[in-house]
Amino acid sequence: MNKRKYFLIGGLIVVMLTISIAVSYAAVQANPARARAQLRLAQLIGVRGFANRLNLTPDQKTQIKTILQNNKTQIQQAARNVVKARLDLVKGYDGAAGELVAAQSQAAGLRKQIFDSVKPILTQDQLAQMQKLQQLREQRMQRVLDRLNNRIGN
Repeated sequence: MNKRKYFLIGGLIVVMLTISIAVSYAAVQANPARARAQLRLAQLIGVRGFANRLNLTPDQKTQIKTILQNNKTQIQQAARNVVKARLDLVKGYDGAAGELVAAQSQAAGLRKQIFDSVKPILTQDQLAQMQKLQQLREQRMQRVLDRLNNRIGN
């Protein structure tokens, strides 16, 4: 179970990194208002900029941008569903927690689908770098979990 959990987490992180790369590239190409909107969307679905760390070629950036453009509607819908479910949860609506789980699951599936499309574009060195970044993120998450467990006595 642990291996599967870490594999899924790792895959999700890789996809988030990949989306981040394309969104950052698109932000540079677009007008400032649109760039801010795209970056907010990327942040909303948990994506941050890692393009500089992967040293993507212009061709790779173009290919990834195309993949993201092809999935743009799905990405926007997934982000919308997550935000709506979070808002419903804040408002205390019945079933909101289930909505949030479903929306996050949908977003995770989309991230995996996009990663599967992007993975062949990356070099072995880039894939290794992404895996290293994933491991660092997992370590940070584990430290936070450990601190929380210590505070509540588990």
